[in-house]
Amino acid sequence: MSTYLVTQTSLAQIRPVDPGVDLSGRALAALLRTEMGAEAREIIPLFADPAPVEDAASVDWYTDLPGQPKPLGELPEEERAQVLARIGEQRAHLGALAETIEARGDGASLHSARTLRAALSVPSNDDHIYLIDGSPVIVGGG
Repeated sequence: MSTYLVTQTSLAQIRPVDPGVDLSGRALAALLRTEMGAEAREIIPLFADPAPVEDAASVDWYTDLPGQPKPLGELPEEERAQVLARIGEQRAHLGALAETIEARGDGASLHSARTLRAALSVPSNDDHIYLIDGSPVIVGGG
């Protein structure tokens, strides 16, 4: 699990797009490293690592990025637009990767493509995207 707490979300705020995939930081990082090699280092920090809170209806979201998390909705409009553009590029790249993986047609590849697509699903930009020391981080994906 990652080190730094980004935020905590209520389970009422998030609903799994695809409950059949593992979106833990470890699983997602392994998938990205397998498919992207060294390039994955730039993408892995985009996704916060979920950790269900025991005996609570919430999830803590962690990252390896040190710094104060700033919700996207609290950023100045120009900075917010830059973050969204950067995430848009990364999401487009990962969406294309999901299509490439899916085209292989085997069961494991289809599952990997589903996992990437689920990770890219974000309930709301302002509430589920944070900026930490210049790097965007998505919580609640999937």
